[in-house]
Amino acid sequence: MLKLQRKHLLCSILLITSATVHAEVTIMPHDIVAKFFSELSHNKPEQAIDGLMDTNPEIKKEISQIDTLKAQFKNYPTTLGDYQFNELLCHRKIGKHLINDTYLVGYKKSPMLFEFIFYNTTKTWKIKNINTNDFNIDYINNNSDWCNIEN
Repeated sequence: MLKLQRKHLLCSILLITSATVHAEVTIMPHDIVAKFFSELSHNKPEQAIDGLMDTNPEIKKEISQIDTLKAQFKNYPTTLGDYQFNELLCHRKIGKHLINDTYLVGYKKSPMLFEFIFYNTTKTWKIKNINTNDFNIDYINNNSDWCNIEN
């Protein structure tokens, strides 16, 4: 009887382990961006960029562009002051395979806009593009249909 109970226990453990291993976890763009801003808030801009690029092996091949982006982000505290906050302003899902999110990013001296474009072909979201711009209220006003604007 004890042998039979052990076999049932072993089978149960194997089933649970197997189900855990085969469960697919979809990492969504907001998860990727949250990790990005977490790294940025800890003054780790290079790791923040690497985390984004890790989602898309094709973009990782563009080493010179990535190095330029890292240098730009590394310079922000010098020119804009310390990172303060981020706030999702605009979210647009374009079909089933594109997401465009624009964040207001607060630095001590000045706000910035960061625009992230994510793409997927299966269940894997990957960064397609990141743009950074000085804060431009016209951009927000011209996209009020998909931006979080309070009147």
